[in-house]
Amino acid sequence: MERNKGEAIRAMQLSKLKIQENDFAGARKMARVAHRLFPEDEKISKLLALSEVYYSIFVLGKAVEQRPFKADQTWVLYDPSDGMPRRYACIRKVLGPGFKLKITWLEPDPDDQGEVDWCSKKLPVACGKFGLACTEEITDHTVFSHEYIHPAKSKDKNSFWIYPRKGETWALYQDWDLGWSSEPEKHAQYKFDFVELLSDFSERGGARVSYLGKVIGFVSLFEPAEQHGVLRFQVSPNELYRFSHQIPSYKMTGREGYGVPTGSFKFDPASLPANRRSTVTAAKLSGFIPSGRIRSAVKRVKKSRACPAVKQVKQDPERGERKNENINSEPIVID
Repeated sequence: MERNKGEAIRAMQLSKLKIQENDFAGARKMARVAHRLFPEDEKISKLLALSEVYYSIFVLGKAVEQRPFKADQTWVLYDPSDGMPRRYACIRKVLGPGFKLKITWLEPDPDDQGEVDWCSKKLPVACGKFGLACTEEITDHTVFSHEYIHPAKSKDKNSFWIYPRKGETWALYQDWDLGWSSEPEKHAQYKFDFVELLSDFSERGGARVSYLGKVIGFVSLFEPAEQHGVLRFQVSPNELYRFSHQIPSYKMTGREGYGVPTGSFKFDPASLPANRRSTVTAAKLSGFIPSGRIRSAVKRVKKSRACPAVKQVKQDPERGERKNENINSEPIVID
């Protein structure tokens, strides 16, 4: 143990030196080594988070701008209220030079009266029926989370239906009730459970889901685990707004490293709450500490008066960054 601690301290010092030299890839590498040797040390954990931020901003920043945005795609953007990916926009045109897109926002357009009341109080919505809102130009790539691959559209393409689908991973609000709309000020802070969809959500039957619990020893690795006394349960059709947001994820084979459970999910850290360590129930102990990267700050979107405001989200070392591809490609690595 003492030997590991000494080696970890030396690796930490090398990491700090490389940050001073602007060698952010090297700094991240040495911080990972230090964390692997002595994961209990809080200073090393903070240094790892810092090195991941630098790596994300200065090494990966250019690659992020080169994501394959195309006209007619539907993308998920980060909600400025809490940084979770639950806003939607259609790409109308890719402009240039540099990163510049013309987008049309999607806004909730529910038919159910309870959902109408929910929307009228500006509570967050990630599922259901959406309609076209205002169009604007965006020059900041960091507000985009991932592409939503298969939204259902009306024939005139003015309405969209977004429902959780089998195989996806989503966050659910804890203690959710559609009646939150009567006292929205009491529900400004959210706690989440995480689930895998075992069936597509339907308006008749809802969806079958399985709880996912955090694997101890990993930052954003989750596996099926009993929560609140149950493992699997049915989300009823009238609980659609219980879904907070989709979490881009990648299913693990178990061969990625020691202690990685087969069939577990590697979550995009940017889609997890900043206080997840205090709100997420752990599944089981694991001995492997993987590495990853942190999402850089979500900057302010260039906005027009008629469009919804997008506020700036401060950089949080506990948050993650998304990867350049969509949810069906290689996953976001763990922070």
